[in-house]
Amino acid sequence: MRRATTAIVGMIAGSLFLLAGCQKNDNPTDAGISGLTTDQQAIQDIIASDSLFTSDAVSLNDGSATLAKSATAILPGNWGRDIDFNSVNRTVTFQTVDDSTVIATMKTLFSGTVWIRAKYALTDTARTTIAKPFSESVTRFVRFVKVAKTNVPRLNWRMREISVAQGGTTNAAVTINQVRFFMGTDTLTIADPANYWFRTGMPGGHQMPVFSQTFMQGFRMEVTVTSTSPDSDIVSIHRPYWALGRWQYRAPMALVSQTDNGDGTFTRVYACSWSGIRIGRHHIFVGVLTRASIFDDQAPFSSHYWGIPFIVQ
Repeated sequence: MRRATTAIVGMIAGSLFLLAGCQKNDNPTDAGISGLTTDQQAIQDIIASDSLFTSDAVSLNDGSATLAKSATAILPGNWGRDIDFNSVNRTVTFQTVDDSTVIATMKTLFSGTVWIRAKYALTDTARTTIAKPFSESVTRFVRFVKVAKTNVPRLNWRMREISVAQGGTTNAAVTINQVRFFMGTDTLTIADPANYWFRTGMPGGHQMPVFSQTFMQGFRMEVTVTSTSPDSDIVSIHRPYWALGRWQYRAPMALVSQTDNGDGTFTRVYACSWSGIRIGRHHIFVGVLTRASIFDDQAPFSSHYWGIPFIVQ
């Protein structure tokens, strides 16, 4: 590995946004609906004003006081993502399912720097600051239904469903296969984010998790990952929780089990438990990085993410 230029790095913070696929049986057509251009603007306004989408950066921020610590004592001591927010480019496109249903596809492209403070040998007395560029794309799908036919398009559309979020780097060497979210006595099991939708207040389907601020039964997240690396991956959970006198967002997930698949890949299960939630509309994100993303100063940054929307009121 090549030594990077040593620099003093103050605060490193990072943000991501995660993606999800569109339901395969919608059969959208190219035909427009009446006043679609104005309707598109109204739907974009709904998306832009909803904290389910605008709170991603807060939930995934690594913090403003110190770099988040690595879960291992091996050479990297601290690391964090720093997104160049001037690089963020969000687009919204539309698929018409029928004359009263539209699916909005939100795609965000962004780039930034992963900062790593590390030693190259255990005998080193000083740490080197390594700057590693990265870029990721983010997509999620939102289903809107037409509930009125007024002259004000903003009043005619209501968000009905939001997909599980999914994203990461291109051609990632690590893949999330399943997420299990335990909420007290309730459990969500998600194995196909492209076809898993949450209802946002309307009856039927998978209802979006809604909690009271006093919910204290606790949470647990388990994630199953397939990796091409023989070394365990770096897996974190991103969600607002109160600890050490402040709100925090990222915590490491512990390795529970590992299976060598015999084909050069490994299946691993990671888990994390916590209690305490903050009022608002959020996502719980699970982020997986290859070990080389942080433990090698030249290996490309490789990531995969899923996110589950929830509301605390």
